[in-house]
Amino acid sequence: MGSERGRTGDEELRHSAELLFQVLTEREEKKRRRTRRHRRDRGEAAADTVFVLVHDLGSGVESTGMADEPTPYQAGTTALVVAVPEAEPVVERWRSRYDRSASTGAHAHVTVLFPFLDAERIDTAVVSELARVFAGHRGFTAEFRRTARRPSLLCLLPEPADPFSRMTQDVVTRWPDRPPYGGKYPDTPPHLTVAIRQPEHIFEQVDKDLSSRLPFSAAITSVDLVVFEDGAWHRHRSFELADDTDHAPGAGRAAAPG
Repeated sequence: MGSERGRTGDEELRHSAELLFQVLTEREEKKRRRTRRHRRDRGEAAADTVFVLVHDLGSGVESTGMADEPTPYQAGTTALVVAVPEAEPVVERWRSRYDRSASTGAHAHVTVLFPFLDAERIDTAVVSELARVFAGHRGFTAEFRRTARRPSLLCLLPEPADPFSRMTQDVVTRWPDRPPYGGKYPDTPPHLTVAIRQPEHIFEQVDKDLSSRLPFSAAITSVDLVVFEDGAWHRHRSFELADDTDHAPGAGRAAAPG
């Protein structure tokens, strides 16, 4: 009888704790919504929508990606990314578990710019200008030979990295109010994210498997404009890079906007 009362007491205590946790969680979510609404009213970039695409690379970047967390992406958020389908056989099994962006429709990719303009600002003039910018860059082959580890991130590093960085620079030159990651993390290098914010033994397991599957190469021929809508990322437009045979030696940078 006493043990039954003890179990009942434990159940009541556990139930009370669950209710308290629920109340605190709801209160915190309401606070975050008020903060986001206030910042939107002031026209500020939504730093709490830092993507998929933003992770701790040793420069204080806060990762937001966990497969079981609610998505922080706001509808209408856009990004410019290079899809890397050649990486899928190597990374898909791990990204599907440990990179939350995979569950919201983002395939293996290297980010060129996040966030870009809000979807409502993407018009024919913007599309034409993006086409012009990326047409000034040659297609190339990227090699993925090694992993990189940081406190909260496991990723693959493309070689060479400079062509990705130059595309980012040229887009930012054209839209200076759209610095990478809202200007908070300017030194984040090009990378392909595989796992985020996992225990060390998970990182070690994933790293070991990836290392056994490297290297692989990928043809970089286009940049995608992706939009977050209806709870997932969708490709809105694709911009072809110039064929290498169309450029004389030394080409590969978009002209400065007039």
